[in-house]
Amino acid sequence: MGIMVTFLYSMFSLMEIFEVAELNLARFIEDLVVQPKMIETIVDGEVNEEYVRTLQMLSKKLKFIEVDPMEKKNICSIEGCPT
Repeated sequence: MGIMVTFLYSMFSLMEIFEVAELNLARFIEDLVVQPKMIETIVDGEVNEEYVRTLQMLSKKLKFIEVDPMEKKNICSIEGCPT
């Protein structure tokens, strides 16, 4: 009986770890993805507060994915990058 309880506890713990990982991954992806509404607002939207907020959100996303020039140099030396 003790082995079964330990096994079930381990499985529940593993499930909790996966749930936390899934939540963190979802947040990470949300930081990267540019939603169609954002593109529509920038391309076709009226220049107003929503437009400015959308540009600020896009800027934040671009900064999030921006690669440090030294890191890019290191990656390119390993993998090769187009010039």
